[in-house]
Amino acid sequence: MCATPGGVTGWCTKQCSSDSDCAGSHNGKNYKGQTNVCFADKSNNYFCYAGCSKKADCADFIAYNSTTCGITNNSTLPYCAP
Repeated sequence: MCATPGGVTGWCTKQCSSDSDCAGSHNGKNYKGQTNVCFADKSNNYFCYAGCSKKADCADFIAYNSTTCGITNNSTLPYCAP
């Protein structure tokens, strides 16, 4: 399933209930070697977000110019978000 939270064009993710629902295909991490996270958007719907260590990691996950890599929304790990 491909969900587009907030109607962000070019972003494909899935709904989740915990970080484990967002495990990547590379030993549980995404192909950038980062742990993906699950948390609620502004509408309180839970989605997976790609983990990152720097903004450049996000370019491959979200086709959106304003993508940032940071910690917000009660996440304890940095993630990519528009």
